[in-house]
Amino acid sequence: MANDSYPESILFDIPRQRADLSLVQFAEQANLTLIVPFDQVQKKITNRLAGQYGIEDGIKILLRRTGLNAVLSENNQLKITASQPPGDQDQMNENKIKKAGVLALLAALFSGTSTHAQTQPADVNGVLEEIVVTATKTGEKNLQDVPLTINAFSGETLNRMGADDFVGFAGSVPGLSYQDNGPGDKKYIIRGVQSVGAATTGVYFDEIVITGSNGQDGGGRQPDLKLVDINRIEVLKGPQGTLYGASSMSGTIRIIPQKPDHDEYEFFAEAGLSSTAHGGVSNETTFVGNIPLGNGKSALRGVFYTRNNAGWVDNAGLKDKDVNE
Repeated sequence: MANDSYPESILFDIPRQRADLSLVQFAEQANLTLIVPFDQVQKKITNRLAGQYGIEDGIKILLRRTGLNAVLSENNQLKITASQPPGDQDQMNENKIKKAGVLALLAALFSGTSTHAQTQPADVNGVLEEIVVTATKTGEKNLQDVPLTINAFSGETLNRMGADDFVGFAGSVPGLSYQDNGPGDKKYIIRGVQSVGAATTGVYFDEIVITGSNGQDGGGRQPDLKLVDINRIEVLKGPQGTLYGASSMSGTIRIIPQKPDHDEYEFFAEAGLSSTAHGGVSNETTFVGNIPLGNGKSALRGVFYTRNNAGWVDNAGLKDKDVNE
């Protein structure tokens, strides 16, 4: 599995969690394309991986005693397979053979020729697997089941971009724009779809709807959340229909926070100062804490932050300085 073209070591930071989430984060941090059977890994729990490791050593630690196997190819693909008991493996092979036969028959019908459905195991390799592409940032979704465009940004990517709010990443999403009418009064627009009245873009914090409404100028009032302790952001282009309910005609933006870690204590603090030309001094503080509750099944995670931004716009008529502070 070793390859001289890969870096000797990578700084990994992956908590103990569901295997599908861990594998997506591993592929993102190692800049790999992930090929994974989601139905076989979603119920498995991987180990915590934190520190500098090579790709081969890192994936071994992550998947130790999970029953999952990893194969790294020369074209930056990481393929995950699950060990199966002999009986289950025979049944899986039989199902794949049946699927291959159906695919061959459908291909013959659409091409206008006649043929018999093939039942040889050689055709099994032609059956598509569930694939997630993480190196191109298309999100941690099964591409065969999601008939729409998804753009996703991991927490690590947001940090590298220096994006701590919506404006910081909005310019990196094709088709996503906004109208800024002041603090807490932004209007999000996807694919140019907008209207007067209710918002056309739904905003979710994890599974909680935070889409606002504005009775004055219409179009929805969206909160200015700071992107602190975020696992990832997903931009799902619409229309979403009943998938996300009202206000999702043009699409949905999901802000997904980090989940509590049941096993590890974690504390993080950060402070910053900056000055604005012809303005004042800005300051910010951030604190994140994670406390396991001792039973291995629950934990408490909290986030506290403040942002004070200095103004630079003066109202000459009223002789007020820094009115946008």
